[in-house]
Amino acid sequence: NQGNFAKYKRGEIDSLSKPYDYGSIMHYELYAYSRNGKKTIDPIRDPGFIHIGQRDGLSSGDVDKINTLYACQAEGGEQGWSGWQYYKTCNSNCERLVYRFCLNETECSKELMYKTIKCSAEECPDIDGGWSNWAEWSICTRSCGHGGIQIRQRLCDNPSVQGNGRYCQGDRFQARDCDNVAQCREIYDGPSKESRLLGKFCGNQLPDRLVTSGNNALLHFSSDDTVEKSGFKLVYQPVQEPVGQRPQVIDGQWNEWSKWSDCSEKNCGFGFKLRSRLCINPPPSNGGKVCIGRSGDFSLCTGPNCHKAVDVKSASACDQTFTAPSGTITTQNYPNLYPINIDCSYTIQVASGSVVKLEWIDFDVEYDMKCAYDYVTVFDLDTTGKLITGPKMCGKTLPNLQHFQSNKVIVSLKSDVSITGRGFKLKYSSGTCQHNYTTGYTCLCAPQYSGASCEISAGQGGCNRKFTAVTGVVESKNYPSNYDNSLDCNITIQLPTNYKISMTWEDFAVEDDYNCGYDNLIIYDVVGNTNQKKLGKYCERAPPPHHLSSSENSLLLQFHSDESETRKGFRAKYVGVPVVPGSTITPTASSAICGTNIHQISGDIRSPGYPVAYSKYRYCIFKIFNPQSEPLKVTWIDFELENANGCLYDFIAVYDGSHMSAPRILKACGDKIPAPIISSGPVLTFEFRTDGDTEKKGFHFRYE
Repeated sequence: NQGNFAKYKRGEIDSLSKPYDYGSIMHYELYAYSRNGKKTIDPIRDPGFIHIGQRDGLSSGDVDKINTLYACQAEGGEQGWSGWQYYKTCNSNCERLVYRFCLNETECSKELMYKTIKCSAEECPDIDGGWSNWAEWSICTRSCGHGGIQIRQRLCDNPSVQGNGRYCQGDRFQARDCDNVAQCREIYDGPSKESRLLGKFCGNQLPDRLVTSGNNALLHFSSDDTVEKSGFKLVYQPVQEPVGQRPQVIDGQWNEWSKWSDCSEKNCGFGFKLRSRLCINPPPSNGGKVCIGRSGDFSLCTGPNCHKAVDVKSASACDQTFTAPSGTITTQNYPNLYPINIDCSYTIQVASGSVVKLEWIDFDVEYDMKCAYDYVTVFDLDTTGKLITGPKMCGKTLPNLQHFQSNKVIVSLKSDVSITGRGFKLKYSSGTCQHNYTTGYTCLCAPQYSGASCEISAGQGGCNRKFTAVTGVVESKNYPSNYDNSLDCNITIQLPTNYKISMTWEDFAVEDDYNCGYDNLIIYDVVGNTNQKKLGKYCERAPPPHHLSSSENSLLLQFHSDESETRKGFRAKYVGVPVVPGSTITPTASSAICGTNIHQISGDIRSPGYPVAYSKYRYCIFKIFNPQSEPLKVTWIDFELENANGCLYDFIAVYDGSHMSAPRILKACGDKIPAPIISSGPVLTFEFRTDGDTEKKGFHFRYE
């Protein structure tokens, strides 16, 4: 029955936040429902890792799930009841359902078996904010005539931002022009509406005296179906004007703007304030023009009850200068709130002939759609010495990696007197342009070279390339269109000597052949700049491994195409991984840590492929033993896994002992860096799992 093998979708099952159990008594065996003696099911991750489908009894995973489901090990229950237990993760409202079971019906009180409780802040998932629907437009600021404005707003509460989620991007308020002619009286200098308009009036302000140019006038009065007023009374009389003399035409002029109204937000958050003006200085008369422009205006504001950050310190406390080749910069009080009303400058000045690179690690600055309140600005100099002012940055969106043109860069943070955030944390480093180009933000290529990094040689129609940047993307000629016939291309990646190369393939389509004899890609691991070790010959039948790494700082890719069929070609990302002297494990793009027992006092551990995205269907177990038999401390440096409630898909778990039945002290996913871990003994076990969907950068931690 094929229905027995139907694949459930995410969210259709609840694994009680427990790891997948190959040995469960409920698991199908390898040959379940087979009619021809062939396997019907086989683990994707590490076939042969464990025998599946046993019927000898409950596995340890079965027992663990039963205990969790029925709260068998929960403590602190009332008389007759088990303790309160849960297996559901926290929902978007930061709440979870807990339950208990009656263990003795004669003793159980008549109370609820289920209830909803509030989760702790650490348990709540990070949720990005979403906009609500737009509210109705406000009343027109102009009670009569043209030139008014209406405002409408929406809230970032669908859902609200939670944890380290990002605030909604885009405008919270919108304004539009409006007219209000529903209850107005209009007076025309003649017998019809085609005559010149002398004035349009409403409200309770008496119009000035009007004089027509002839012996006819039309008064037009209109009203809507809402508010009723007492109306008007006017007196008219003939006026004898001297022959040839006409009344003076006076154009209207605005008076001064009124004071701003109170902020529409009465608690804490973003709102708006209004001001107005009247066309009475003087008003239009005798057919003069009405004022041009809006009678109302609005501006953003924050509510009066916003939390005030710590008192501002002197400017010298936050103005800093950094001259080392690389370093880390954090704002004042980070990771706590930065002060209000500050103007801090962080000056980075590296060696002459070098350029500055900024890598943003964390960013949390009060959000405004125009970054009008708190903001970060980066200043640079171009090759002529002219100051370059970068755009204002605010909110929680992490800025991209930034390269600059000079060896001196200033990072500025300004804050107002209300809301603040964590600020930022960044790493800076210095470097110079290498291989056939000179220092500069846009590299100036030597003759016969082109491309953003001067990596394209004029030979072979631009398919010979050399990459020296620490990160890059390698593509076949014309990608994603088909490559040309009769190509022989040499692509070299050569990084500084203290780097190794980690390469991840994103796409590979090269003409198929049993021996890859027609079109092919051959990859060499270059050792000592001269010796070439062939890693493989690849085509569509035999593609390269998803992750590939060098033993030193250079790789050579040779691509050949014949004179017949072509394909889309290939695309791969590479990253240089620093070789840390004395590290227990040399960082590579392989799964070197998986299945290992590490017996070193201290070291750095990175996920397979880090910082390139880890691969799908990864199941990785490794252990760290302290040879001095003392507890271990783990400090997380970088962390980015696929996020999900309960970390159901990609996660890392840490167990306080030498096996996975030891107490689990961490299960983490998402991009929030976990807190440091201290073991109770000299051994920690790590479990790293990924599914077949989203791939992220992975993790990096140091243990000691």
